[in-house]
Amino acid sequence: MTERSGDELTRRALLARAAAGALTLGAGAGGLGARALAASTGGPAPVTEPALRRFAFGGCLLNSAGGAILDRVVASDPELMLWQGDNVYANTHDPVALAEKYAVLARNPRYQRVRACCPNLAVWDDHDFGLNDEGAEHPTKVESQRIFLGFWGVPRSDPRWLQQGVYFVHEVGPPGARVQLIFLDGRYHRSAKGLGRRGRGTMLGEAQWRWLGAVLDRPADVRFILSGVQVVNTDYRGWERWGEFPHERERLFREVRERRLPGVVILSGDMHHAEISKEDGAFGYPAWDFTSCGLDQHERGAWRNTRRVGRLFNEPGGKFGVVDLTWGDAPGIRVAIHDLEGDVVLAREIALAELVPPA
Repeated sequence: MTERSGDELTRRALLARAAAGALTLGAGAGGLGARALAASTGGPAPVTEPALRRFAFGGCLLNSAGGAILDRVVASDPELMLWQGDNVYANTHDPVALAEKYAVLARNPRYQRVRACCPNLAVWDDHDFGLNDEGAEHPTKVESQRIFLGFWGVPRSDPRWLQQGVYFVHEVGPPGARVQLIFLDGRYHRSAKGLGRRGRGTMLGEAQWRWLGAVLDRPADVRFILSGVQVVNTDYRGWERWGEFPHERERLFREVRERRLPGVVILSGDMHHAEISKEDGAFGYPAWDFTSCGLDQHERGAWRNTRRVGRLFNEPGGKFGVVDLTWGDAPGIRVAIHDLEGDVVLAREIALAELVPPA
């Protein structure tokens, strides 16, 4: 970690303060956080946070007491750490067993260092929600949500304590460098997977879809959509993906495309490997889906993905992602996947000018 100047320390302190009072739009409080409500009614909604320049992301931490790669996350010097789900592997309907698994992670010194280095924002996937591949049928999901929110220190005033599901958005940065980090919950309301093959069922549930529309209607220069499972790739069999609900996948693309929103990028997990996928025209411009999982998980095999750009990385040791944002006259993003040694194994730079709908 490099030594920080006084200005940089001040900037990071402001970013941390913004995250501590993270603007969250949810089903509670009429669907709007306080500043969002002020903006929606014409009231003032001042933005004083500095521009976000770097954040890390990852998920799928099997060994709650281990996770050597977490030291590399700290060394990458992120301003935020985004947890994509499967942050613990509880695989249970028993709230006591779930809480005990979180307690193991809480005692992990590596995890403690990640929590101390920067604000941490989290969503869940199946293994920290309930059982493998589980969705709306989970019988104790209300209790799971309470334990999740308590562990991650979500304030009691946050709409997530009132809504069904842990979806939320964190917004940071001034006009011209405004970033939305949109965390989707693909578990709480997700229908039985077989329904998707008949054009039925849902990934998000109607309440979350309405919330997402409200979020997308807010101004932002860059939007990262975090999904527990892959969105762009549809080729895998035996692994979960939005492609199991093709009508919902198209709806997600359409929500962006019909609003003509620039700067939308997908960050996904679940697959226990890293890759970059791209679907031309999905957003009116290419939909990029950067997959980085897991923090200590890997899967061997030659995984088919006709939308893959570059190579597949599935070596042992774990992996995590780092996103760098450049502002100014030539704004852009760089997404890099790092291995256990901290080396970059996959990377892509995208100018924001490439992420705009056609005139």
